Amino acid sequence: MASENTYIGPFEIIEWPGAPGEVGSARHHTTQETVSLKAEWCFPLAREMHNLQAAAGGVGIPLFHWFGMVGGKEILIVDSCGPTLEDVFSGSGRYFSMRTLLLLADQLLSRVEFIHSRNIVHGNLSPFSFAFGGCEWQSQQVFLVDFCTETDPEPTSQDDLHAVGRILSYFYEQAQSWEQYEHQYERQQSTGASMPVLREFLAAISTRGPVDYNLLREIFRNAYHELVTHLGYALDLKGPRALESSILPRISRLSNLETTVLFDDLSSTLSCIGRISGMPGTILPSRSWAGLISKFDKMLRIYMVLLCRDRPSCAKETQVMGAYHLPNRLWRDLRWLLKRINIAPESVRLAVTGKAYYFLAALYEAVSSYRIYWAEYLSIVAWAKKELEPESGKQAWARTTFFWQDAFNSLRATRSVIKRLQQF
Repeated sequence: MASENTYIGPFEIIEWPGAPGEVGSARHHTTQETVSLKAEWCFPLAREMHNLQAAAGGVGIPLFHWFGMVGGKEILIVDSCGPTLEDVFSGSGRYFSMRTLLLLADQLLSRVEFIHSRNIVHGNLSPFSFAFGGCEWQSQQVFLVDFCTETDPEPTSQDDLHAVGRILSYFYEQAQSWEQYEHQYERQQSTGASMPVLREFLAAISTRGPVDYNLLREIFRNAYHELVTHLGYALDLKGPRALESSILPRISRLSNLETTVLFDDLSSTLSCIGRISGMPGTILPSRSWAGLISKFDKMLRIYMVLLCRDRPSCAKETQVMGAYHLPNRLWRDLRWLLKRINIAPESVRLAVTGKAYYFLAALYEAVSSYRIYWAEYLSIVAWAKKELEPESGKQAWARTTFFWQDAFNSLRATRSVIKRLQQF
């Protein structure tokens, strides 16, 4: 397809997919952000596009950008992601530690739970179906990147949960390839119980009745806390954060800077954003908006490092956050920027709002101590995203807004119960 159009809608083609299963790349002509491009080979992409639209706003769900016919083939453009779990597994000597597996299990179950809540059943999950995020601040967040669910017979939610168990067992057993492991699984009907915690997980998903996803996640969380406790005693580790309770992003250069330097860099970046965006009513060239988005991404990288350093211990999670705390400062800066870009082209407002939303979603998992605040902020930004969406996307984002409102109300109720218990 290399001889075909250079542009598809607002996207400039960088590289076409070379073969079935490969992903190409494109660049937005205004924001200059790089996105992934899929082309129809064996199966139409319309179903994947509809699934992405229905799952819009889910944590770990790529953002859908464009779909249409080019040269007689369906073309789908979505957010770029990083390496797949299979790529990372192979790159690490085909080994994941038990700690990594237990933390990955939590994210995999959360992705499956969300698509099931949107009446989507995948039916063909594999280590290639999940990838880490494309931004530095998403580098340890798992995304469900494959929605091409052409399977026969019709899959069920139980099939997806069993697939999660097989993926974890595959990593645990350090099999040579997924294809070999699947063949062995089908031939021997392996239960995957060589990973001890999977015995309890597989027993739980085999029970009749509605799936209790919180219970399933709790199985892996309990196993994780048991592991941490034993390691803590064995290694004589001190303090509640000696071992992390989440997989934190690695932001290379910034992570090595002192906190005071990071705050200075943050102030300088915000001042630069203010200068780039100009005075209200000013019409700016496209390159200025691209520069603003680049600086915005730097601002988010700085905040991620600061927030990961500033995580309170579990004992402090129920305390009320003061105005000086980092989450409040982040929220003030995000609101300022979202208001500042009211004059920007629609593509810029969509890009900035989407980036703000997915940054907060990354914080929801990486810095769970402030989860009640992230849920509240996410409901507000989701509503702003819904207002910017075309009619075809408004319904899904409205559902996402209510999803975060429910999450916030649930977290607030839980915190009230904990506070009452602490008074006795």
